[in-house]
Amino acid sequence: MSDLEKLASSIWEHVCANITLILQECDLHGLAGILTVPDPSIENRISALKKLDIICELIINSSDPADYSVARIMYNAKQQILNLEILLSAAKNNDPDNFEHAKNCLNGQSKH
Repeated sequence: MSDLEKLASSIWEHVCANITLILQECDLHGLAGILTVPDPSIENRISALKKLDIICELIINSSDPADYSVARIMYNAKQQILNLEILLSAAKNNDPDNFEHAKNCLNGQSKH
């Protein structure tokens, strides 16, 4: 396994761990209370993950086009970070439909 593959796997594991924690917070607090979660807040976690999204993009752009596995992992990470952003946005806008949709997308990924 190359260093880039190891880095990609590490980033993916970090994203998945945060998905699990955020989904647990969602189940515990629901739409109305998710924004009141103490440190690290959902907003802080997603902000940190958005920084990882930039790293994912850099890895995609610097990886060998023949190394599809690294790009695939990074695209999956970017998609889940986007789903987390949608979840947070839906919570902020008190939008239960998009909140549940984002949760379902994240739940579906966490089972893989």
